[in-house]
Amino acid sequence: MVWWLIPEVPPKRHPELIREDSVISFKSIMATEINFSPTAFLKSFKDIKWTNLWDIFLVKFLLGFAIMIYRSNYVFMLKEKYDTSPAMNGYIISFGGIVGALSGFLVGRIAKWYKNDTRLLLHGVIATLFTLVALSVAPTVTFLLIFTAPLSLCNTVTRVCVTNITIKKGGSQETGTLLGLGQSVMSVARFISPALGGLVQEVSISGPGLVGAVFVFAALLVITFFAQDKVKDVKKDL
Repeated sequence: MVWWLIPEVPPKRHPELIREDSVISFKSIMATEINFSPTAFLKSFKDIKWTNLWDIFLVKFLLGFAIMIYRSNYVFMLKEKYDTSPAMNGYIISFGGIVGALSGFLVGRIAKWYKNDTRLLLHGVIATLFTLVALSVAPTVTFLLIFTAPLSLCNTVTRVCVTNITIKKGGSQETGTLLGLGQSVMSVARFISPALGGLVQEVSISGPGLVGAVFVFAALLVITFFAQDKVKDVKKDL
């Protein structure tokens, strides 16, 4: 309604302006640059080759859900299992964030060394699986910190690999649609994981990490046996 209420301003020549379209109206912007069509938006999802992309979106969901359920009620787990103080909880969380930020600088070199996103994703998933199990059975805070570093690195590597594979498998399709759909998948995992994590912690304080490891193992099975691209190459790495 605001766009329609604003009066249209006709283009005027200005001595300091060369192009006539340098001064444009809001209605002109609405008519040309903001050209959103709900029908075209829905059609963009219909045009996606789901038979070629379902596996990578499923892997993205499983990996994202595994990390999120482990980190759900993370502070509560630290308090109950290791009897940490609020200050110590802050230090542990900050340590994980710092490691994750530093891991971003290593992803490019690791990917360049591997030269194969599928193989790198496979190895990252395997490392994530063992790391989650190790974190779930870590007896002290020291061991927890030791295994927090590789988890942050593996999480960063797998996310980058999934994004690269999604774009490559999408081919000529709109990249924005694929990336937006990927974010939607992560949003679903984001609102399910806290509820399931709370239920699991009612049974065991270390339960979220073990359940996360089960989801990572499911992602490993998808990559190994159900991947749509170069499955044989992936199996050889096992």
